[in-house]
Parts: sequence; C-alpha cells; structure tokens
Amino acid sequence: MFLTVGVKVTSLKRTHFGAFELDPNLAAGEYRALNQAELEIVRHYLEKSY
Repeated sequence: MFLTVGVKVTSLKRTHFGAFELDPNLAAGEYRALNQAELEIVRHYLEKSY
C-alpha cells in the first residue's frame, strides 16, 4: 500500500489488535491471558457475528 505512493516501510510495530491495546512490556512472541473486560469484548464480537 505504501509502496504505491513511493514509501518503503522498513519497520512496523503493532500497538493495537482490533479493540485491544497490546502490552508494550511483552517481548516479541510473548503473550498473556485476557482480563475480564477483554473477555467481554470478545464475547460481544462473537455474539454480533451470528
């Protein structure tokens, strides 16, 4: 997408995934369990998808 306007992306860092803000303290490949509020967001999305 950027290359079509002449911009080459050399680095990219994901800070969000949908409604979730990713924990900046986790190293690449690390993960953590979702908290209760995050689980509710997932449930809400799942209910809307049916």
